[in-house]
Amino acid sequence: MKRMALCQVCGVELTEFFKKQETPDHEHVKFKYGLARFDFICDNCGRPVCWFSPIACCSIWSDMGGQPYYEWEDEFIGAEEVAVEEKPSESVLTLASVINTLATQIRENNEANGWEAGRNAGEVIALIHTELSEALENLRDGCPPDKHLPDYLGVEVEMADTIIRVLDMCADHGWDVGNALVDKVAFNKSRGYKHGGKKF
Repeated sequence: MKRMALCQVCGVELTEFFKKQETPDHEHVKFKYGLARFDFICDNCGRPVCWFSPIACCSIWSDMGGQPYYEWEDEFIGAEEVAVEEKPSESVLTLASVINTLATQIRENNEANGWEAGRNAGEVIALIHTELSEALENLRDGCPPDKHLPDYLGVEVEMADTIIRVLDMCADHGWDVGNALVDKVAFNKSRGYKHGGKKF
């Protein structure tokens, strides 16, 4: 079996190529789409692929070569699109799956850096407050660039830190923040002007 981990461009091109091909019954092609778990080099074009970029994994095999080893794609793919057997077709990553995968990646990074799972929820919420307080202080100071990421305003980085802590907490507790966020945004569309006339 031939296996290829592909960048987004090659994934699209090869998907379209195999759609147009008439392959014999004993030959098979499978694509799986998702977000990269880590940086790697595309097996087709040699382009560098960055972590969390859209990618495709392609398997090509023949019945005469035995059963394919499917699980290899999981090494490369985090958030997964619909796996397509035989003739591939287009599929779309859901926003919720992207958010939940990012949360998982953040939790894995934090655990690798010594921030163990199962932290006290109240303590983590308090730390989320500290990130918002730091954002407020940056606003009060006139929004200078961040010390560690000078291409961004301090307030932008503190907001990012807030989101990172929220997603980390959700992943730690197994909460489906991705779908909850998508559904809450949809629900808020129905709440009317100022959500029923609230003052603020």
